Amino acid sequence: MFRNTLIKPYLLVWLAVFLAVAGNSFAQKPGSIRPAPDTNGFAQLYQQADARIFDYPDSAILFANRLLERTNNHPSVIITIIRAKIIIGRSNYVLSNYDASLEYSEEVMRLSEQYKYEPGIIYALRNRGLIYLVQKKVSDALVELKKSQDLSIKIKDSASLAAVYFNIGLCYESDKTMDQANEYFSKSRDLSIRIKDWHMYLMAQNRLAETYYNAGEYEKAINGFNEVLRFTLYNDNWEKSYAYSGLGQTYLSLKRYPLAIQNGLASLELSSGMKAGWDMHRATALLADAYAATGDYKRAYQYEVKLNLLADTIYNQEREKEINYLILKEKKIENQKLYNENQLQLQQNKLSRMIIIVISVVILFLVALVIITKIHSRKVDQLNIELLKKNADIAAQKDEILKQKEELSASNSTKDMLFSIISHDLRSPFAVIQSSLALLKQGILSKEEYDEMLEKFEVKVALISGMLNNLLAWANSQQKGIRGIPEKVNLPELVDETLKLSVIGANAKMQQLKHNRTVANTFVTADPNQVRIIFQNLIGNAIKFTPNNGEIEIFYSDHDQYTALHVKDHGIGMDQKKMDNLFKVIGNKISQAGTNKEKGTGIGLMIIKQLIKDNDGYMEIKSEPGNGSEFIVYFKKN
Repeated sequence: MFRNTLIKPYLLVWLAVFLAVAGNSFAQKPGSIRPAPDTNGFAQLYQQADARIFDYPDSAILFANRLLERTNNHPSVIITIIRAKIIIGRSNYVLSNYDASLEYSEEVMRLSEQYKYEPGIIYALRNRGLIYLVQKKVSDALVELKKSQDLSIKIKDSASLAAVYFNIGLCYESDKTMDQANEYFSKSRDLSIRIKDWHMYLMAQNRLAETYYNAGEYEKAINGFNEVLRFTLYNDNWEKSYAYSGLGQTYLSLKRYPLAIQNGLASLELSSGMKAGWDMHRATALLADAYAATGDYKRAYQYEVKLNLLADTIYNQEREKEINYLILKEKKIENQKLYNENQLQLQQNKLSRMIIIVISVVILFLVALVIITKIHSRKVDQLNIELLKKNADIAAQKDEILKQKEELSASNSTKDMLFSIISHDLRSPFAVIQSSLALLKQGILSKEEYDEMLEKFEVKVALISGMLNNLLAWANSQQKGIRGIPEKVNLPELVDETLKLSVIGANAKMQQLKHNRTVANTFVTADPNQVRIIFQNLIGNAIKFTPNNGEIEIFYSDHDQYTALHVKDHGIGMDQKKMDNLFKVIGNKISQAGTNKEKGTGIGLMIIKQLIKDNDGYMEIKSEPGNGSEFIVYFKKN
């Protein structure tokens, strides 16, 4: 998501003469750059590598490595070495290999600081900021990007400045500060047009179109993405892939499903060719939604499977990025500790030299020696006290890092267990459906057997649907960056709409659903889709654990800042031990068959807990064995 402009190697006649005289004994001193004549085809290899970064990043890395092999790391061609490493770092970023990208940018920083090569420093700062941004460390990213911006302005590097403006815009977009994001995207686009940096222009244009889409201005979004696709002065498959998926999203929102599918397929073809994982995930998700909207559930399911595979890969990358950020943070702490120790050693060395001088004239300056020795002792004590305090702070920070690592590991274990449960429980209903279909196809069933088979179909499909809905809701709640969109919600009306989906289950058990809509304030602030999921799980549990001919009550109560939704059943109830474990364990340890042997996975309450928290609410539970259960969810008033 960046483009860098570097100074090309130049020829110096006097240096050629000097090298001819000095021969192989010439050694470059740190702090200066003296490029050699391009007698090895460096420029051609560099151009081939640079031209492939955003279309064929694997090939760009190959050409850059060939360039490094030819330079043989000789200091006389240090600019070429730095530029080749920049290409490898940028290509790895396109491929989402953020570890390798960070490694090369840090190497570029070391060499650029050593030889005072400011364009390399600008790139390294900017790439470090982008890695932080990928890890959602927006404040850390802005610090690095602001440094890169200041240095770009200082050396008047317009190409780097356009890239930095774009990256800062990404930070503000990630932080939902859209006015500032649009300001920096516009700065990047306008500057890119002036300097004819067409790749950066296309990136900025894509992001501005995306902001129109997010604001619901779909025609402006369509025009913006089409401007990228119609652009003929520069071919950029990376940005074309993003524009196609952006168009697909927009057409999906407009319910123009054929166009959504057409653009989604175009985006997936380009991103797959580039092996750009994030873009492939975006296009696949679009196609799954679009096919589902058209009723083509077979293709929707196929793309949903691909999406899960991509999501697993991206999830693993997210886990590695989080750990790498902690490692980077730990290295900074270790470097700070080493710096403190070096400073103490320098102070001690300085004082030791003073003592040696005093000792050399000890006979004449005995009194002065005693005074200086006392001063030295006091200073050492003070420095030791300061060092101990700093080391204690460093130890505390390390403990915090270890705690974060343990939490991350626990989160991974929970997710692995959840997916194992869902995959196991889904396999059994599908096997029953498959065997039933075989019997129906043979046409050997009687009328009574046929009706019984259809009834089993309905039960199994409802079970699968509920588990898939819960899995997707849980997955969305766990993905970083995905947030609900709170708005004004008429709670009783939304509950009425959702109850229409639950009537079949209640009727099957001849249960009565009593909905008392009386409440002082019916409007709350929440994400309506997430409220539906919360209520669907609560009413589903009430139906499951209430016996045939039973009664379920839905009503409301008014509180200072909240409106409470009550779901009360007269079913089997729970003891205190089970209530204590509701939100701590999942699977067979907590799941219990319903009154008609209905099965479950135990994931529903975990989803409810997460979604209620995301909507700034809370929940209470009242239950006794044999006397039913009452779940009370508090939503903030509008």
